[in-house]
Amino acid sequence: MKKIKTKAPIDVEYLQEYFSSEEEIKFELMYYDSDIKGKTFFNYVSNIEINFGLNFYQTSQEDRYELLSLYLTSNSLINCKELELALTYVILKHNQCDIEDLYSFTILTDEFCNKFIEEHSNLLTEVTSFIESLPLTTLSFVPELEDIVSKELDTYEVVEDPEILGKNIINLINNPFVFQLYEKENKIKKYYKHYS
Repeated sequence: MKKIKTKAPIDVEYLQEYFSSEEEIKFELMYYDSDIKGKTFFNYVSNIEINFGLNFYQTSQEDRYELLSLYLTSNSLINCKELELALTYVILKHNQCDIEDLYSFTILTDEFCNKFIEEHSNLLTEVTSFIESLPLTTLSFVPELEDIVSKELDTYEVVEDPEILGKNIINLINNPFVFQLYEKENKIKKYYKHYS
């Protein structure tokens, strides 16, 4: 795999190489050097659908915080491992899970991580409920289990709002660390109808 270290927007020559090369290419986007930031950057990487990673070298905590907020709330889906792991870390910390060995996931200092949790507490609780609802959601795909699921749903709050969560929380399913949430007691029983 070839890696190209660059900024956003990506030079046309690099994009032509990316889309025409038989060799797999991954961009390493230097956020600090990029000419576009925040929501514009987020929409850009969402729209061009490239394989990329984010390099946060010299990027301020405020800029990192903004990108993670966009990742949490946006309806534009992007595949970015750095933001996925950072959100995983925040959700686990929000739920008092063991994060001692996961410090490499975070892109925020403790101060900014705590601020993020405080300012996004309701949404992080909603994301937690969504992750906890996944076993029941998975069972709902099996027609033979319809009666069991229906009976179980009597004890759940059914959430019908399709806009309640940003789309990128789907990426968290790829990360086995979030499954620590299943070990918690006193789960909030919600079923996200739109996502099933």
